[in-house]
Amino acid sequence: MNSTKHYARDDFDSLLNILHQRRTWPIQCAICDMPHGLPPNSGRELVFLETTESSADNPRYACSLVFEPPELLLGNPRHEIDVLPVVFTVIGQIAPEDCFLTTTGDTRTPRQDHIQDRPLASCWLESRPDRDSCLEWRQLSMAIEHVVSIAEHPLNTSRVVRFVPNEHAVQLRVRFCPEEGELDDTLPLMKLGPPNTQLVPASLSEVPFNQPLRASFTLEYIHEGDEWYLFADLITLTDI
Repeated sequence: MNSTKHYARDDFDSLLNILHQRRTWPIQCAICDMPHGLPPNSGRELVFLETTESSADNPRYACSLVFEPPELLLGNPRHEIDVLPVVFTVIGQIAPEDCFLTTTGDTRTPRQDHIQDRPLASCWLESRPDRDSCLEWRQLSMAIEHVVSIAEHPLNTSRVVRFVPNEHAVQLRVRFCPEEGELDDTLPLMKLGPPNTQLVPASLSEVPFNQPLRASFTLEYIHEGDEWYLFADLITLTDI
């Protein structure tokens, strides 16, 4: 069975642009039968596969793109790929409610997450106030459901998508949990500019609310209790 892979840092850095183009899609593309314009019989398939961090006690599955047959990047056999985790993107802003996107993170006990023993930052994203953004965000829940439909297990999406009472607006939760270290030196919130600078809010007063941001994230699910829960794991959050 295929599984998502880890690549050597030098190899990964030399191919960032190519991999970004191959596996990065706006989340709304997921509502298409052939995401990102993939042609029929293209030899590519969107599936959930076990990750390299998965175990019998803690199974984890990531939404991935399978290449059949494997592809050579730049014609180099050292860079053969057969599967990549899909990185989804969305443009919106940080909602002020339930925001834990700081160096302190979510300190609630217990918190609404299967990760309890490591630092965890999270927030809910929502549409920008303009009409085009609102229309685009209306497709988000449908896109998530389309991705969910390819999973082998019935998924609970309550920790990824919610609707704002009385407004019927949809919000998307993204989270970040470092494998090692603390949030103050790992939280992937970047402020773009010449040169790039990293913004790591120490408190909610420093969180860039009401600002247009682009989030990139993977979709993974885990087993907790009697249910399988879908999560959006944050990779980057940048201003635009």
